[in-house]
Amino acid sequence: MPERTDRDRRFRNMMYALILSALVAYLGYKFLHVSVAMNAWTSQTIDAGSLQAPR
Repeated sequence: MPERTDRDRRFRNMMYALILSALVAYLGYKFLHVSVAMNAWTSQTIDAGSLQAPR
């Protein structure tokens, strides 16, 4: 089996493609998470009028 990974160029390129596609899928998934979190963060309103300093 090791001789296949060392000498078979097609197999090696397929493994590189698999790793690259997994990395792209992971980055896309994380981008989705961050965009949902940013949308939730920017849609929150802060009601600053109800808090007053004591006199």
